[in-house]
Amino acid sequence: MTSRTLIITALFLSLNGLSAAAVAQTSAQPWLSDRRIGEGGGIRTGNLEFHPGVAGEVGYDSNYFQNSGQEDATHNEPIVPTLRFRLTPSLSLSTLNQQRNTDAGGDARPKATFRLSAAATYNELWAADEEYADNISDQRNLGGNIGSVLALFPEDPWGADLLANFGRVVQPGNDPGISAGFNRNTVDAGAGVNWKPGGGLFDWRLGYGMTYQFFDDSDFSSQNSTTHNVSTRGRWRFFPRTALIYLGQAEFINYSDSTSRQNGSSPISASLGLNGLAADHFGLLVMAGWKSTFYENSPGVPVNNYDSFIGQAEMSWFLMPQPKLEPKGASVGLSSITTGYLRDIRNSLLGDYYQRDRIYGNFSYFAGGVFLMTFSTGYSLISHPETRFSATELQFAAFSENRVDATAFGEYRSTDTFALNATLRYNGSLNSTDIVAIPGRSDQDNVQFSRFEAYLGARWFY
Repeated sequence: MTSRTLIITALFLSLNGLSAAAVAQTSAQPWLSDRRIGEGGGIRTGNLEFHPGVAGEVGYDSNYFQNSGQEDATHNEPIVPTLRFRLTPSLSLSTLNQQRNTDAGGDARPKATFRLSAAATYNELWAADEEYADNISDQRNLGGNIGSVLALFPEDPWGADLLANFGRVVQPGNDPGISAGFNRNTVDAGAGVNWKPGGGLFDWRLGYGMTYQFFDDSDFSSQNSTTHNVSTRGRWRFFPRTALIYLGQAEFINYSDSTSRQNGSSPISASLGLNGLAADHFGLLVMAGWKSTFYENSPGVPVNNYDSFIGQAEMSWFLMPQPKLEPKGASVGLSSITTGYLRDIRNSLLGDYYQRDRIYGNFSYFAGGVFLMTFSTGYSLISHPETRFSATELQFAAFSENRVDATAFGEYRSTDTFALNATLRYNGSLNSTDIVAIPGRSDQDNVQFSRFEAYLGARWFY
């Protein structure tokens, strides 16, 4: 792999997010993101319930490598459309929830609850342009995720939780000649202690988590990283369906390779907010806080740090009354309209970090247990600080990027276990901004791209 290709890859990965969660939000099938959509009646054995499923989809991707299409003396970014086939088996296993366990004659205060979810997606691809047939066929891949959560004494004043997760994210690079792309694996593990004195109007959690991320391609080994985090969350219900929330977190990000161009950091954040149901049909979530990053200084290269506001404001309208208040957000019904604003900071491989200001909206409607429609869209302003190759050589001045995304999903359930569906997705960067790839070279990379995806599929679920 050439040094320029490595920089191009770093550029793309920076602008598209590192975490498996970030990618999943934009690319995962809706039935994997929300188990209320994905699961059927289930198979019950004692206190356990199984939900198997399998889905197949065929589709078209207009710009698989998310390139600008600019090909000249300083750019090599071809647009390569593809035909795609996706096969996704899935399985979830869980103990019965408190109400169903009591109805089945079980303990009203279970000593432990457990949930495991697993899914794998195989992607087969064919190039619409014969010139890239071999390159595209080499992009066939297998991604997936398996995760589990164990809660001990969940209804008692003192409890604990344990979690473990492994995720494999498949993400192509900008260069059709690189088969591994940004394919990477993430291992998460964590534990927490929960305190709920009295009747549960007040609860607090203190937790620790560790994330290890490593890339398939050895050329990216310098980007392998380990993140430790200590987090705390508190909630006080001062009305039956309204609560004050506190969130705090300290992270410690370290790159495995001491020669990595990336700077380790120790960001700290804290937020205070209100979550409530103002009426049976109306939910509100407001969070405001502060985040400070502390990047380590590289010899001769100035670092950039963020020290400012973070927050979220969200309003939801539920077509059906919502009787409950969830700990971390407004309860989400299967039929609802949501709009909101989010500001957050993410670690980046293009410089140290980027700031994201996002306006978003979501709509979902489930009619008679037969027709399901969801639509989500958003606009993001992504701001990059000035970045330098050295103290005297500028890579790029501070710039902003306008991102637009939209996803529409529709499903018809002919029986309780079989459904036909269709998915439309758009993702684009509207700004034509060139980034210098290599110091002293004229090669540049344009951050602009536009990508459409369309899929038709069927799935069996139980």
